[in-house]
Amino acid sequence: MKILKKEYLGLPIYMFIAVVTIAIIGIIFGSIFDLNLSKAVVHQGTFIGRMGETFGYFLSFWMMTLSGVLFFKALYKHEKLLWRIAAWVYLVLTIIFVIIFFSKDYKEGGSNHLYGFDFGLVVGVIISTILTACFVVFNFFFFKSENKELMIKVALCIGIAFVLQFLIVGVLKIANGRPRFRYLVDGHLDEFKNWWQFSGKPLDNAHKSWPSGHSGDAAITILLPIVVPFLKYHFKSEKLLLTIIGVTNVFLIPMLRIYHGAHFLSDVSFGTLIGTSVSLLSIVLIDKYFPRRKEETATE
Repeated sequence: MKILKKEYLGLPIYMFIAVVTIAIIGIIFGSIFDLNLSKAVVHQGTFIGRMGETFGYFLSFWMMTLSGVLFFKALYKHEKLLWRIAAWVYLVLTIIFVIIFFSKDYKEGGSNHLYGFDFGLVVGVIISTILTACFVVFNFFFFKSENKELMIKVALCIGIAFVLQFLIVGVLKIANGRPRFRYLVDGHLDEFKNWWQFSGKPLDNAHKSWPSGHSGDAAITILLPIVVPFLKYHFKSEKLLLTIIGVTNVFLIPMLRIYHGAHFLSDVSFGTLIGTSVSLLSIVLIDKYFPRRKEETATE
């Protein structure tokens, strides 16, 4: 079908459809076998599981800072003051956002703290600020300003997708209150409930299983190949490599979340479904409402 081969910002629709289909299959199987599957595969406290929990956000959070840098590079020299201000505001907001959500995990009691370590609030903020600063410096050094209209489109696409999935997943977590598997096996198996059994505001992080935030964030990395035009240093099969990295991350992080006992199959499948769907929605909307100028299209 022609619609499946149609591309938006260089990404084919069939890639999104394939991921969405797999996520729906995961939801169906998870709705039936969630508890039994987790009992069979979960290994809590492993190094790889903790690393997935600690660093599972990294690629998607890096992409969020890249969104800010691309938007800034496209507009910070604009002739109109309003757009120059917008460039700075968006860049700063993306940096603050990433710092805040890194720091909440790397402080004492954070759910995703570094393997074997807990940090106080101040140290957690310092660590997250350093990590975010490294992302931003990397982005400025390895990405160039080229085709500013396309840069704005790509920046907005990543930013919109990330924020939408973050809000949707966050609201659903609060409304659902599903206990995590690692909480249930600690003497609370009688509290198991399916994803469709909403119980209101969760008591704590142990009751924020559905949907998976890590999986929703990871799904945004399906957009990774759209940054290829702005690479300062090009290499052979660069788009293919970034596609492999992005799609691998989309599926690897959810699997690690199940393995670590943090989520059920249906949790990560819904997270992937939400993240992939808003990513597709964002590129379609951006392509529709932010078209290239005719003279640019004619020269390509």
